[in-house]
Amino acid sequence: MKGPSPGRWVATVPAKLNLGLAILGRRADGFHDLCSVMQTVTICDRLSLGSAGGTGEGFRLRVQPVAAGVDGLAVDDPGLASDSNLAVRAVRAALARLDGEGTFDLSLTKGIPAASGMGGASADAAAGLLLAERATGGDLGTDARRRLAADLGSDVPFFLTGGTALITGRGEHVQPLLPVVETRFVVVFPRLATPIPRKTARLFAALSPDDLGDDDLVQRQVSRIAAGLPIDPDLLGNAFSRPLIGLAPELAGLREVIASLTGRDVALTGAGPTHYVLEPDPERADAVAVALRERLGGSALFFVCQPWDGPPAIRLAEDGEPGPGVTI
Repeated sequence: MKGPSPGRWVATVPAKLNLGLAILGRRADGFHDLCSVMQTVTICDRLSLGSAGGTGEGFRLRVQPVAAGVDGLAVDDPGLASDSNLAVRAVRAALARLDGEGTFDLSLTKGIPAASGMGGASADAAAGLLLAERATGGDLGTDARRRLAADLGSDVPFFLTGGTALITGRGEHVQPLLPVVETRFVVVFPRLATPIPRKTARLFAALSPDDLGDDDLVQRQVSRIAAGLPIDPDLLGNAFSRPLIGLAPELAGLREVIASLTGRDVALTGAGPTHYVLEPDPERADAVAVALRERLGGSALFFVCQPWDGPPAIRLAEDGEPGPGVTI
């Protein structure tokens, strides 16, 4: 048994954007073969795990209610207190694998909108695996860590390494790429008048043969990144774009507004509904976000972010730092 390691460990957990997403077809196991370039970005959750003392056989995990770190941010319901939450499941699985012993406290502060297409739940799960190792002083090992991540969800393996990567298979195959040329992303998360229940499953079900295809655009983006060239906005296609508009027609109007105010091609990340534009100039990126906020008001949340190179950043909490369940 591994007892709790002293101190409380804190992970800053980056979201992701898809820099192009192709769906190649349905597999015999019911999943779909994907091909995408994923990029972690500086929109972040905060996950912490630490010892609450105690002895005895096995471990006990206490979870704090999820807190929102951005005004008006939608958070997972029923939140961290449920075993349906991927972060909770990840920490439990890792502690069991590590033979953890004692009582551990887990807390989450959201900065990544839930159900946004930015991978917040998967990112938190990956961070949970890494935190469990720090909190016990144990080591899952690379292979076991990757297997646990893949069992938790298709996007989770990517977040173990983060940065820029080519994602294939159902998402479990991760090929790191060179960091992208420095840029800014202006990100818009719309508040849909009617949220889409079971969004990802419904979008996969709504795919038509015309939405499925080869990975030419994604592979061309990979070649540009490998050559040290900037991201090409013409290669940011996403197979979910058409079916998403079919399920939420209001998003067609959003794309038009973003395009008219930015003069840039508008891209979709993941299964949406978050959209973004590339803006290499930091000052213009800030100005674009202000213009979008003035036009769209409370109908959306707005972020300006940049590439995050690497996995979640993990450190020991400092003395006096807000504890579990405290919004930062």
